[in-house]
Amino acid sequence: MGDPGPETLNALLRRLSTTPPDPLTPADIAILAPALVPDADRHARALAYLCVSKLASSSSEAGPSSVPTEPFLPLLESTLGIGGFTPDDDAVANPLPLTYLLAALATLSPSTAVALLTHPLESVPPSTDALGVLLESAELPSALQPALAELLANLAGHKAGRTLVRERAGVWLRGGTSLDGAAGARCAVALAKLGRPEDSLGHEAADADAEDAERLARTLMAHLESGPSTIEGLAVLSTRSRVRRILASSPAFLAALLALSPVPARPTGSLPVTPRDSVDLNYAHDPSPVDGGLCYGLTTVLVNLTSRAPDLSDEDAQVARLKKMAIGKQGEGADGDAETDAEVGARVKALINAGAVGALHGLVRAESAVTREALGQLCLNLVHDVSHRPLFIQGGGYKVLSIILRDLVKANAPAPPTALPAAQALAKLAITTQPNLLFPPPAATTALNALMPLYALLTHPSARPLQTFEALMALTNLASISTDVAGRIVAASIAVPATAWRGAGAGSDDSQPVMDRVDELMLDTNVLVRRAAVELACNVAASEPGFMRFTGETADARPATPAALARTRGRLNVLVVLTDADDAPTRTAATGALAILTQSHVACRLVLQEQGITSDNPSNTWRRVARLLDPDPAKGDLAFRAAWFAQQLIDYVDTLEEGKDREMERIRESGIEDRLRDVLVARVQDGDRWGMVQPLAECLKAIKAWA
Repeated sequence: MGDPGPETLNALLRRLSTTPPDPLTPADIAILAPALVPDADRHARALAYLCVSKLASSSSEAGPSSVPTEPFLPLLESTLGIGGFTPDDDAVANPLPLTYLLAALATLSPSTAVALLTHPLESVPPSTDALGVLLESAELPSALQPALAELLANLAGHKAGRTLVRERAGVWLRGGTSLDGAAGARCAVALAKLGRPEDSLGHEAADADAEDAERLARTLMAHLESGPSTIEGLAVLSTRSRVRRILASSPAFLAALLALSPVPARPTGSLPVTPRDSVDLNYAHDPSPVDGGLCYGLTTVLVNLTSRAPDLSDEDAQVARLKKMAIGKQGEGADGDAETDAEVGARVKALINAGAVGALHGLVRAESAVTREALGQLCLNLVHDVSHRPLFIQGGGYKVLSIILRDLVKANAPAPPTALPAAQALAKLAITTQPNLLFPPPAATTALNALMPLYALLTHPSARPLQTFEALMALTNLASISTDVAGRIVAASIAVPATAWRGAGAGSDDSQPVMDRVDELMLDTNVLVRRAAVELACNVAASEPGFMRFTGETADARPATPAALARTRGRLNVLVVLTDADDAPTRTAATGALAILTQSHVACRLVLQEQGITSDNPSNTWRRVARLLDPDPAKGDLAFRAAWFAQQLIDYVDTLEEGKDREMERIRESGIEDRLRDVLVARVQDGDRWGMVQPLAECLKAIKAWA
C-alpha cells in the first residue's frame, strides 16, 4: 500500500466537503490510512486528519445511526483477519495504518471507533473482534505497541470508549506503563483518563485510586519528553492535590515542564529587529506555528498547580459543610486533605523561580480561545500574592496579559465570563503597582488600554463581589493618573449582555454607562464595595466630565433638564447620606467628593434642598457637616475635607437673595459654629499641619457677619 500524495488527499477532501458529501468507499479508506502514520509526509498527514474530521462532522449532522462503518470493514478484515499479518518483524508494521486511522476516529468520532473495534471478524474464530486481535498482537515489542496505546488513550477520553477500554484493555495498559518511550507514556495517559471506576466507592477504594494516581504521575514525569500525550495525562492527574504535591516537589521536573513552552527565540545580530506593524519594541517576532494541543495541555497543568480553593459565599460555604457531613467518611480519601494558601503560595513561588512567567511568552502564541482563557486564569493565579506581582511584571507578564485581554475583551461586544479572570489579574496589578512601573511609557497614554477590561469586570453580571471591588479599586488608581483618564472613565460605556442590569442613563442599544454601575454600587450592601465605589466617585469628580455629572452643570452653561437635575440630586443625596456611614474611609471619601463638587453653586443648591432620601431625615445637611468637624487629630483628614465642604456651602448661602434667613437659622440650630471653633482652636495648637485654619476662619467670619 503506497503512501498517497497531497493531490490525492486534496481531491478526497473536496469530495467529502460537497453537499451532500460523496459516499465513502473502501478505496478512500485505503488512501487515508497510510497517510496517518507518524512517519508520513506532514502535509499529507494534516490533509488526512482534515478528511477524517470532515467525515466525522458530516456523520454527526446526519445522526448517530448514519455513521458509515461499512467502508472501513474491508481494510479491517484484510489487516486483522487470518493471514492478514503475522507478528514477525517484517510484517508487524502492517496494522499500523489501520491502528492510527482508528486512533484518529477515536478522537473525532469515538462511537465509530468503538463500533469498528467490537465488530466480529469473519475470517477468525467466532467472538473475536478487532480489539482482541490488536491486544494479542501487541503483547510482543513492536511498533504496534505505541500505536495501540495512542488508540486506547484517545478512546479513554470519551464516554463512548471509556467502558470498553476499562473492561477489555485495562490489564494491557497497566502492563504497558513499564514500556519505554512513547508507548509507556501513552499507557499511563490512558489510565489517567480512565480514573476511578464508577462502582468503586468508600475509603479503601479512594486510597487505592490515590495510590494509582501517584504511580501514574511518577510514570508520566519520567516520560515528560515523550510529547503532548504526556502533558494530557498530567493535566488530568494534576486535578488531585496529592499529585500536585508530587509534581511540585521536583524542581528539575518543573524546569523541564516549563521548557516545553514554545518561547520565541531572540533575534540575533547587533541591532534590534522589530516588525513594522508592531508597537512593542521588545516583541520577539516568530511567525513559526506552535502545537496548540501542547500549549493548552501545558497551560492546564500550570493552572492546576497554581489554583487555590475557590472563594465561597456564606451560603455556598454552608452548603459545602452540609454536603461533607452527608457524605461522611465514605467521601474521604484521595483528596480529603485540602491544601492551604501557604502551600499553594510556595508552589507558585517555585514555579515562578523555575521560569513560569517566561513560559507565558511561548504559550500565548497559541491563538485558540480556550488556551487564552486558561492563560488568563494562570496569570490570575500567579499574581494572587502581592509579593509575586513584581516578579510577574519584571518577567514581562503584563505584556502577555495585555495580549490575552486584547483578544478576550472587545469594545463592541459583551465580554464572556471566561474573560473575567484575566481582567481580575489586571485589576490586582493596577491596585498595587505604580502606573509608571506597570505600563510602558508614556504611562498616561498606555494605561488607557487597561480601562476596557476593567469596565468589563465592573459591569459583568456574573462578577463576584471581590472582582467588583478590585475593579473599582483599580479604576480609582487609574483615575488618579490624570484628569484625562478620569474623564474617560466618566464618559465610558460598555456593551453588556441583554439580561444585565442597565441604569437610567443606558442607551437604546445594549450598552451601559460605566458610571451608572458606580452609582448603583455606592448603595451596595457590601461595605468594601460601597467604599471603593465612593472613592472612585471622589477621584473622577476632579475631572471636568465628572464634575458636570455630579453637579448638574453643562458645558454650554445652559440649564439642565428636570430629569437630569433629578438624577444629579439623587447622586448628591447619596453622597450626603454616606457622610454618616459607619465605615470611616467611606465617610472620608464621600466628604471629599462633596468638598470638590460644592464648588458649584448648582450642587450647593441641590444639596441644601434636601429632597429625596434626605428629606425625611432629622439630620439635615448642616448637622451632618457639624458631626464631620471633629477636633481629634486622628480624624484630621476627614475634618479638613469637611472644613472646605462647610466653607463652600456657607459661601453659597451668602450669595442667596431668597431663603438666606432660613439657611442661617438652620446653621444656628445645627451647632456647626461651635464645632468650627473647636476644630480651629485644636488646629492652631498643633501648628495647622492640615492647612485648614483658613477655611475654618472664613466660615466663622461669615457666620459672625450674619449675626
